[in-house]
Amino acid sequence: MTERIPLASDRAPLHSWVMLVALIAPATLIMAMDRAVLTVSAPILQTQFGLSLSQLGLLFTVFFWAYALMQVPAGLMITRIGSRWSLFCAILLWSLMTAITPFTTTFMSLAFTRALLGMGQATDWPASIVGINRLFAVRQRPIANSILLFSLYAGPVVGAPLTGHLLGVVGLRGLFVIFGAVGFVFAAVWLAFYRDGATASLSAKHAESSTKPVPGSLRTVTRAGRCWALAASYFFTGVIISFYLSWFPIYLVKARHLGMKEMGIYTGLLSAALCVAVLTAGRVLLMLTRRTPSLRSARVPVGMASLLVAGASSCVVPLTDSDPLALLVACASIAALGFSQVATWTVVQDIGGKHTGGLTGLVAVCGNFAAGATPFVSAQIVERTGTWTSSFLLLGGTGIAGAIAWYLIHPDHSLDDAHDDSAKVMPGMTELEVSR
Repeated sequence: MTERIPLASDRAPLHSWVMLVALIAPATLIMAMDRAVLTVSAPILQTQFGLSLSQLGLLFTVFFWAYALMQVPAGLMITRIGSRWSLFCAILLWSLMTAITPFTTTFMSLAFTRALLGMGQATDWPASIVGINRLFAVRQRPIANSILLFSLYAGPVVGAPLTGHLLGVVGLRGLFVIFGAVGFVFAAVWLAFYRDGATASLSAKHAESSTKPVPGSLRTVTRAGRCWALAASYFFTGVIISFYLSWFPIYLVKARHLGMKEMGIYTGLLSAALCVAVLTAGRVLLMLTRRTPSLRSARVPVGMASLLVAGASSCVVPLTDSDPLALLVACASIAALGFSQVATWTVVQDIGGKHTGGLTGLVAVCGNFAAGATPFVSAQIVERTGTWTSSFLLLGGTGIAGAIAWYLIHPDHSLDDAHDDSAKVMPGMTELEVSR
């Protein structure tokens, strides 16, 4: 049986929005821009180190798997010591690895640097999700999460052209040093101004529980079936979004025979659709939270519909002869995934409570595992069938599986309630919500 969402003011304190816009979102933007540096400068880095295409691909893989494997440990660390110190140390690590990347002398040292970069950046997302959970009440979180996701997907949009410009001005080494230096400066700003703990918008009970260590957090998370359903839904989301972000540009060139300039424009429009979608999704989820009787009815239909639309649209892409129409359908697919992303991380906070760090790690590692495996599996399908159609059709089945996983999610009760039957306060409720 679901519980009605308590009535409350939809306004978060100004302090919460300042922390999000001035500290949490910029940290994610810097992280995403640092990722874009290697992508854009890869041809020059390949020449400097004499790397084969396989070795260059391995550098991306090493980073990705290090990032994925550190998600759960990072989430547990944040649960125990908070976002402030966890992310401060992480920014220092990934900024140092960014700065020294072009100064390494062998492929193995370069790969080791990339692995440490992935380990450092793994802390950003759990720290950001936990931070939003502590700063915003239930109703405001969809908007806050949409801003965070926008900063993540805007990173390459900002970082790619900036990287291209700086390469011609300061060279490869200067480029990486500049990006690393930006991280060091921001780490100092983060430590000076960010504080863990709840704001005045949160209940005193939640403020206390949100900052104390949580023993057995991972055990609590892995024992809850709805947590695994949420992780499964994000696994399927990761499959589809990874395909578009990694293979769609190559598909445009290889299968649709677009030139590099056209491919760049189409890829940019795809990324723009994702950015717009996550911002729109925050508003839609907020509206549904106001008008529906429970968190399940406000979140789950959005998640189910987004995966179904993404999967169905993917099946249409290779079947249309018109390149602009194929782009439009692909934009619809990835925009739907933007809705799924915002819904996912909002539900993580709904369910997680004081275990949000551990749950974030579990969900993120499942999604990143899928994202890492998708390019390899898709390549095998294309090589064996000689066509891209089968890969797109596979995304259709993935969308259906993701929708089923979403149906099994029940976000109305948090993991905190399982340990405190007397708890009447949902994570993020204000005192006004409790009194009503």
